Amino acid sequence: MINKTVNKRISVKKYVVVYLDILGYKNYINHYPKKVNNFLRTTREAISEVVDFWNGEELWFSNDTENNPNPTIKLFSDNMILCLKMKPLDLERLGFLFSAVASIQIKFLGEYNLLTRGSIVYGDFYIDEDYVFGKALIDAYELEQKASMPRIILDNKLIDLIDKTVPSMHSIANYVTYDVDGLCYVDFYKSMSPFGEPSAQGENYDYSYDDGERASYCSDIHDSLVSIIKKYNDDSKYTASYSAEGLRILQKYVWLLDYHNNGCDYLKFIKYKIKYSIKFENGHPLIAIHL
Repeated sequence: MINKTVNKRISVKKYVVVYLDILGYKNYINHYPKKVNNFLRTTREAISEVVDFWNGEELWFSNDTENNPNPTIKLFSDNMILCLKMKPLDLERLGFLFSAVASIQIKFLGEYNLLTRGSIVYGDFYIDEDYVFGKALIDAYELEQKASMPRIILDNKLIDLIDKTVPSMHSIANYVTYDVDGLCYVDFYKSMSPFGEPSAQGENYDYSYDDGERASYCSDIHDSLVSIIKKYNDDSKYTASYSAEGLRILQKYVWLLDYHNNGCDYLKFIKYKIKYSIKFENGHPLIAIHL
């Protein structure tokens, strides 16, 4: 219980807040009730690895633990909140945050066949062991609903703030991509490309993966996507023929396959691209994989 003296000192601070939703939770429970424990174990193991990774990182570039402490992670059901206290906005720490988020996406998809959707915002926020509060949380939740595809999008207000910070957007260009709908999202393929950013101390921190790691991740993601598409085709029977829901779900997986293929082009791992075509069986949209 918080005493009144401590309670008077509680206030919102400026945070970067990442809101993540693990996709497929509702669908799996509704359609595979006998396999719910399998999904539980898979997601719990994946989340445990993420927590270990998140809490084990030492490169948060912060000697000011009062104003810029290490990040905090909160978990509930199929959602995660990753938050980093940051005032003023620090592009170096922000870039590393994006790199960490990209690593989470790679791990979830490549190792556990789990897709994520989410948002990243900057604003007023409060968090302790028991309580999460603030407009940034509301903004992050509402923005996540607009992501539509399995991607983690940035709030326009955060982008505007980055653009006004010196150095500007180019400092995080290694981590993000603008989609055809104008939304900016964390691009985990781009995060795997070889690059180095100068630190505040003038040193070069190389956040990149070597060729063997990049090839391994692209191979794992290829295999995961083939498995995910197979499951999508199996699940399509649960959607109504030629329904808006079926077409919406189809669009999500087509976007994902195109994103993967573009990422393989970007990293020059052409052999891990996935050839596919769309077909309909009894009014149900299916994706045919051509291996």
